[in-house]
Amino acid sequence: AVARKMDTRVKGIPVVLYNALGFQVSDVAEVELALPKKPKGITVYDMNGRKVAAQLLSYADGKARLLIEAIVPATGYAVYDVRTSGPSADTRVSVDSNALENSIYKITLDTKGDIVSLFDKKNGKELVKPGKSIRLALFTQNKSYMWPAWEILKETIDREPVSITEDVKMTLGEDGELRKSLCIEKRYGESLFKQYIRLYEGSRADRIDFYNEVDWQLSNALLKAEFPLNMANTEATYDLGLGSVRRGNNTETAYEVYAQYWADLTDRSGNYGVSVLNDSKYGWDKPADNTIRLTLIHTPSTEKRYPHQRDLDLGVNHFTYSIVGHKGTDRSGVVAASEQLNLPLVAYVAPKHAGSLGRTFSMLESSTPQIGVRALKKAEDGDGYIVRCYELTGK
Repeated sequence: AVARKMDTRVKGIPVVLYNALGFQVSDVAEVELALPKKPKGITVYDMNGRKVAAQLLSYADGKARLLIEAIVPATGYAVYDVRTSGPSADTRVSVDSNALENSIYKITLDTKGDIVSLFDKKNGKELVKPGKSIRLALFTQNKSYMWPAWEILKETIDREPVSITEDVKMTLGEDGELRKSLCIEKRYGESLFKQYIRLYEGSRADRIDFYNEVDWQLSNALLKAEFPLNMANTEATYDLGLGSVRRGNNTETAYEVYAQYWADLTDRSGNYGVSVLNDSKYGWDKPADNTIRLTLIHTPSTEKRYPHQRDLDLGVNHFTYSIVGHKGTDRSGVVAASEQLNLPLVAYVAPKHAGSLGRTFSMLESSTPQIGVRALKKAEDGDGYIVRCYELTGK
């Protein structure tokens, strides 16, 4: 039951956006619609009949992909009215470019496709250490003879990694109202790398997404994302799922460490910090006061033990990591952003019909942003419900 009197209020296509998180989400949702022909434009209205920002990303094989600026209540849904009319919103431009900018960030890349400047315009802060670059860092030696699938040796990550520099091509793929994207293509040997750097407007403007498609054909190699930042601290903070822990720089016994959704480096003064979010990679290291690195692909060189594990990660890999800059030490917004990266709004089309719950509904929400909700389920015994909560701010 999705909408009361939907059949008279929705003039276009009813799109239901579902939010699985225990807090209200303001975000940019990606929607796919089956349409008989390419729309001239897209106009979207929220559950109250107000026009919201939208962007047509692409149309192919009878399917249109679009973005919608949406607000969806906690553990619930909202119905949006998508109409195939209005001004053209097709924004695929494919122009050679080495820069990208939105209302908060300005990004500049060098000829290798590495980020040499990431400027936070809102706070007047350069995020990249001068002379360094945010990059894919490749280690060309990665032996692991005892426990190859689980083990990375310190001698491996103590070596100086290299940038990937063959056949670099950079194009501006989107330049729309809600999202701009820069596509960087490059090669190392037979391995192909395609990375989309995405900047948004609206509620996601402070988050930079790096969506990666990597056809990995390397053996005896390790790939990390390297973030040499223009701030320093002997410690970084790592997400543990239901809390966080502070750890120092790499040591002989703690040099590849665990974190769930994010890791954060905030300067010693506590004035400014950068969080790196991820959707599927959980190994990190911190080689210096100003640098954190996220492990992406691990193909070890093996000997007699577990020889099949030398083929780990070969083939096509898809993953996303993101950057969020923040002023001060309050990371509650970072926690929320990491949750949204891992559990984005889910969109589906509903038939027009009258429903008993209305055009928006929430099953459960937290009364304070200090508390997050991990799970809601019926009790196995009796008529009760189980709610699993966790505290977000460390207070």
